[in-house]
Amino acid sequence: MPIRDLSAADAPRCDEIIAALPTFFGVESGIQACAEAVRTQRGWAAELDGVVVGFLTVEQLINPEISWMAVHPAHRHCGFGKALVSAAVDALVADGCTLLTVLTLGPSVVEKCADNYAGTRRFYRSVGFQAVRELDLADWEYPALLMSRQLRQPRSTVVNG
Repeated sequence: MPIRDLSAADAPRCDEIIAALPTFFGVESGIQACAEAVRTQRGWAAELDGVVVGFLTVEQLINPEISWMAVHPAHRHCGFGKALVSAAVDALVADGCTLLTVLTLGPSVVEKCADNYAGTRRFYRSVGFQAVRELDLADWEYPALLMSRQLRQPRSTVVNG
């Protein structure tokens, strides 16, 4: 499954993918923020037969953070998400990054639909992320879960003296 750098030309297809996932991307402010991210942030696209079926964007904060990730519902659970995370990790390690974070809906939020963020949290655990803590963020309606993944061992800062 080809994974390549995301380009601004992919943005309309990414918008279509988001529209196909209303359970996860049903808030207008989130849809707009995602649309901005796929047009301006570093990212990767997963393709099938030349068509983008998933994408991942990374915002560079203190450490890089996955800002948005989605796979079209017709192609979920086929390995595209894992391939996207793997491509991002490889590139970030090559850049010298040692930690990758992601925010997702916190586990304290009661969800009524079967396809929910519990699956998202399981996915991130399956690709090496660990839960750090649940946070109440000013721009989130519900608690967020901060998850992190160490990318490589940092160099020791111990000085023999």
